[in-house]
Amino acid sequence: ETLKSGGRDFLKRIVEGPCYELVVVGNTLYVGRMDGGVDVVDLRTYSVSKLEGIPSDEAGMNVRYYNGTLIVFTIKGGSKDMDNYFFTDTRTTGGIYVFVNDTCKQIYKGKRVINIALHGNELVALTVERKILHFTNFVKDWEVDLPPATYSDIAVDWDNRIVFLSTFDEDNPGVLYGELDNLKTTGLKPLEGILTRRVRCLLLVDNYLFAGTEGHSVWRFKIPKITKPTTTYSLTLSLSKTSVNVDETITISGKISPATSGTVKILVSINGSKYSEIGSVSLSNGQYTFQYTPRSPGTYVFKAECIGSSNEILAKRSD
Repeated sequence: ETLKSGGRDFLKRIVEGPCYELVVVGNTLYVGRMDGGVDVVDLRTYSVSKLEGIPSDEAGMNVRYYNGTLIVFTIKGGSKDMDNYFFTDTRTTGGIYVFVNDTCKQIYKGKRVINIALHGNELVALTVERKILHFTNFVKDWEVDLPPATYSDIAVDWDNRIVFLSTFDEDNPGVLYGELDNLKTTGLKPLEGILTRRVRCLLLVDNYLFAGTEGHSVWRFKIPKITKPTTTYSLTLSLSKTSVNVDETITISGKISPATSGTVKILVSINGSKYSEIGSVSLSNGQYTFQYTPRSPGTYVFKAECIGSSNEILAKRSD
């Protein structure tokens, strides 16, 4: 009613200074500042404090709340003479912070993170030095160098495992896309149909991707028109020894081609018994190594299964 009558009692300045992103969780407002840290506002008393764990010389301008977790990615340094400095200035640095147990835990420190995408236990980040960073349970497990371009935003179609990247220069198509799990091998392709470049931001809603350009227009794309390449994988398995004594350790190793990320489960059949899992190990640059110590005599047959990020079996191998 105050708003309808033209009154001003509904207006209240609760934080001063330059701010960028806002997140409300319950009765708490988190304010991503452009000068330093993150402000925490109690909306019942309007008292303001700082979010613990973020260095005062880093601007906590980007604040996200996902699946019960507060995530902040910061920026430090660079020139602020243009409103696109936070994705065009390659001199900027920063970090990614996860708010846990009343303080922020740093999971990444390096070049400025432009934006992130979250799904389940996965986090994907785009940086100003043209890198894609992938985290599982907030632990970085791989990264990919991107082709030269001024990247401005990222969006991920998690159902199809497709990553979309917008560019903000005249030398590249406005939007590029590729297979998230195989960017190193399949690369990026231009999203056909957009008639302008210098795309500033992306928004993925249901099956539609929206691309906002620099002062020109907004474009909409229907995702089903984009087909995900099918990749056939092969997995190898080798043993350091084919005959060992009881309590003597052997090494099981192999690689997957083409290289990808995932987890390799190791299974064993003893004297013709049903296979049972004895452990698992994450792929590192497409390779895995696992140690096993037999405790009783017999004939051991080992099997390896590579599980992708969507819990699908990519390849199997036994020996």
